[in-house]
Amino acid sequence: MRSFQSASIVLLCLIGLVWPVAVGKTGEGWSELRTTHFHLFSNADAEQVRAVATELERLRDLLESYFGLVVETPRRPLSVYVFRSLRSSRRVLPDGGEIDRSGGVYFSDGETDFIAIHAVAGADVVSLAYHEYLHYVIRQVARDAPLWFSEGMAELFETTKTTAYEGEVGRVATQHVETLKRGLLLSPRAVLETTPRSLAYRDAVLKPRFHAQSWAFVRYLLTLSVAEGARGGLLEKLRESMKPESLIEAMETSWASGFSDDATITIPLSRPISQEGIPKAIDRVEMTRRLGDLAAVHSPKRAKNYFRAALSADDRHAASHAGLGKLLIREGDTAEGLRHLRWAVELEPNDPRFRRLLGLAVGE
Repeated sequence: MRSFQSASIVLLCLIGLVWPVAVGKTGEGWSELRTTHFHLFSNADAEQVRAVATELERLRDLLESYFGLVVETPRRPLSVYVFRSLRSSRRVLPDGGEIDRSGGVYFSDGETDFIAIHAVAGADVVSLAYHEYLHYVIRQVARDAPLWFSEGMAELFETTKTTAYEGEVGRVATQHVETLKRGLLLSPRAVLETTPRSLAYRDAVLKPRFHAQSWAFVRYLLTLSVAEGARGGLLEKLRESMKPESLIEAMETSWASGFSDDATITIPLSRPISQEGIPKAIDRVEMTRRLGDLAAVHSPKRAKNYFRAALSADDRHAASHAGLGKLLIREGDTAEGLRHLRWAVELEPNDPRFRRLLGLAVGE
């Protein structure tokens, strides 16, 4: 530990340069908000963060109590990041990445699930949060679902509107209706076979068609499940629809009839859910570590900068040691990575996460 403390003195001399990269010269007003089921981090407007937190709790209730989309005790924590601008998000996530293109992204590093959205002017942060949360839910309850299923569900629930007592699901998505009416649609087989690497998902012209057609099909299935009184049966209805013999005809029907408000349903919440609390300031070192966690999957170099910045301010921050150690081992610097993991365990010996990481690293 003494050698690391000596090295940290040198790093402290650079803190004025490192902190601006990690969290900005003034800390950018980062705050956190914990609800019953979510942990949010944000440098955006406090009311926007409260709205996202509240609406996520309401959507979660609708999905579980009415549609039967129950995420059992999560295997991994879910962290939600709300950035105030593209410039802010680009300090953490890659330029030109999914959050740049669509305003939000969901991904997992195998230990934590992340949702990141940005609250740029004109962005509907609640719809963005809904969309990415549905990707998270589908990953938990129907991990092997095809892409049209996941995207159709996300697009369907993105337009949900709620109050403290009820939610309105299945509202018309104007942009999708316009796309469907223009024609030149993908064939049913093309939709069924689309993957994240397919041209239909990556091409700027074809992707809106894929999203619109997936939305219309899932919305059509919602109509059927409601008509049949299949409360809690949406997932089953969707799974039934995946049988090859029924897919193509059902898809064609949905694309011809997905323009009305008939699929919109009003659903009571299982309990009243009022506005969530006020975001609270978060410790600067801890927030820097949290940004490192978010960056680690797509920007390891940036993540290491965050972890080192946190350690330059507090060399006893165990989670930053663990994050840096894991990245160093992944990059082949096993000896240095193990040193940081051992420091993490020494500092917080009762934290099972750090002991597990160290055990995996040494092959126990």
